[in-house]
Amino acid sequence: MFLPKINCTSALLKTNINQANKKFETYQKTLINDLAAKMKRSLYYLLSTEVEGVGRQKLRSKPGEAPRMESGKLRSSIDVKIYTSGKSISLEAGVFNGEVNYAKMLEYGTARIKPRPFLRPVLSMYKQVLQKNLPSAEDLFL
Repeated sequence: MFLPKINCTSALLKTNINQANKKFETYQKTLINDLAAKMKRSLYYLLSTEVEGVGRQKLRSKPGEAPRMESGKLRSSIDVKIYTSGKSISLEAGVFNGEVNYAKMLEYGTARIKPRPFLRPVLSMYKQVLQKNLPSAEDLFL
């Protein structure tokens, strides 16, 4: 969390600065929560294209495209988590339950399957938004 530090001797000024810092901190938390919700909606939307069936064949996603939805397990298992510790905030987006063990294979690919990234494009887009709005946002993406 980025909070400016100002040294002063006036009690009234200190009170005003503390109130402003609390409002700023609330603003930052609200911004992070809103962006986390938007990230989750973006990922949900990105993974909403269903597998198409042509005859007996199923047309799945092509390499480089986001995976298409077949059962909906991947889409429903995605979460965006926010952790706060003191004045620092960290943000994680991904698949956190062990039920969808193929998420990493889709995101990065394997020896047989070319990548179908869905997390990295969304995180990249929101990284720019966060860095623009929060001075210390680059710490979230290390």
